[in-house]
Amino acid sequence: MMDSDRFIMIGKLNQNSMWDYFSIRILILIVCVLPVTVRSQTNEPFSDSLNNSVKLSLDELKSDIEAGLNYLKDTQQKETIGFGYYEGEWPIYICLKRPLRLKGRSKFYDSNSFGVIPIHNCLAEIFLLYPEYRSILPMLEKSMSHILTFMTDSSETFGFWRSSPPGKTLSGKMLDNNSFIKRPNHFPLRTRFTNNFVNVTDDSDDQALALNSIYYYKKVMEKVGFGDQTYYVPDSIQYIFEKYRDVERKNILIYNLKQGYGYNTGAFLTWFGKEYEFNRTAGFSYYLNNIFWYLPISRLRSEGYEPHIPFATNDIDVVVNANILTTLAHFNLLDSTKGVEEAMELIIRKVKEGNFRKSSLYYPNRYQLHYAVSRIYSASNRSIIDLPITEIINDIKATQHADGSWSGLRKSNSAEVNQSTVNALLALLNFGSYEEYNTLENIDKAIFFLHSHAIQQNGSIHWEGGVFFCGGMYIRNLVAWKSDCNTTALIIEAFAKYRLILERNNVNCWVESEIIPTTNK
Repeated sequence: MMDSDRFIMIGKLNQNSMWDYFSIRILILIVCVLPVTVRSQTNEPFSDSLNNSVKLSLDELKSDIEAGLNYLKDTQQKETIGFGYYEGEWPIYICLKRPLRLKGRSKFYDSNSFGVIPIHNCLAEIFLLYPEYRSILPMLEKSMSHILTFMTDSSETFGFWRSSPPGKTLSGKMLDNNSFIKRPNHFPLRTRFTNNFVNVTDDSDDQALALNSIYYYKKVMEKVGFGDQTYYVPDSIQYIFEKYRDVERKNILIYNLKQGYGYNTGAFLTWFGKEYEFNRTAGFSYYLNNIFWYLPISRLRSEGYEPHIPFATNDIDVVVNANILTTLAHFNLLDSTKGVEEAMELIIRKVKEGNFRKSSLYYPNRYQLHYAVSRIYSASNRSIIDLPITEIINDIKATQHADGSWSGLRKSNSAEVNQSTVNALLALLNFGSYEEYNTLENIDKAIFFLHSHAIQQNGSIHWEGGVFFCGGMYIRNLVAWKSDCNTTALIIEAFAKYRLILERNNVNCWVESEIIPTTNK
């Protein structure tokens, strides 16, 4: 064979080898990508379908509740340590997305009202259903004492942070011990601007949730035979909410403008404080000040060392309005409070719009509004018939994954799935009427999903916490708060309510494998 013939033969072999090489690569690509494509079409991103039948026994459910309570008992702060940690609180963290990470850190412990109030309320609801869980009582006592420290004595209102020494001298000279500001106590605040910026006034959301805590604590004390004791309740609960409503204002948050809220909605505002008033809202000066809000020339820049409204502009949040209605329902004040009808109209409009990912300024989870509305219904003893219950339930059922979970984002991690799942699950449990709405199977699957994704640890269990609260406005997608304890408390509350269903029916729960069609928005 001549060298030229040998060269041609080698070329043919190489062509065949190259064809085999690319054929194998294409085959591998088809095998790997096709299942992913099929799964994304059926919207099953987290796990395969359930087995033909799985059984969650009542004993397993009780064991999970006990183990979850053990975790909350172990993680509750036992003593106050300076201005860093407070007795009665649970760990909660400020989490930063990549552009805001400080020296490689993206997570900071933070003592705030949301590290105690929601967990206290979950525990109280569990105890009111099952007083046998006596370990809840000491936790409630410690947490209630801590909750009251978030109240401003002069105004009898509640805020997000406790007062602490500023992270930096604010006026260019040493401050005396009385010069405190409301701020995060572990997040590094290195400039006067950031110290001023976080020093926010009290707000209607913390006010509503703290009043709920007082309501629940009173109910618990009555249950254990201490109903004759006195508890703090403001002289007029509805007065402060009525005072701050979206009526004849000369300012509007640019995010609310983008959401299409419009003017004079009559709904409840978030912050308790004075906002800057423009001569003409949405005029040239308005937009110029919003664009350069961080510069000294802006009227919206945070100045002075008294608590203030962020960006000197109040706002409307649909979930905050729902939380206020829940509080008013607990105290039987829905019929006598101005703004209730307008808040209800806002909620109905936002539910019908269906843009749940962006419906709330401060609560980014897709199913937070579902959960918040269900709490109004539950607090009113299911007497409010104007709530958009059918629309919410239909959305929840339509977006559940085959494995029983829900997810609020296109790209979700396990923590976010836990948060979405428990929000949607609690909404179904709070709405009740399971046969009428045909939600028992959805509930069964969600319970089993959460049960199978618990993290076991030394006789206790917990769940990884997803984002349940964020910074709002310009930092909505950059700064958020997470808490394993918060998510765990919500989940064991759901388990306790599910236990009630099982015991009333006197049956265990069987889950049949079936793909639930999904249409996440």
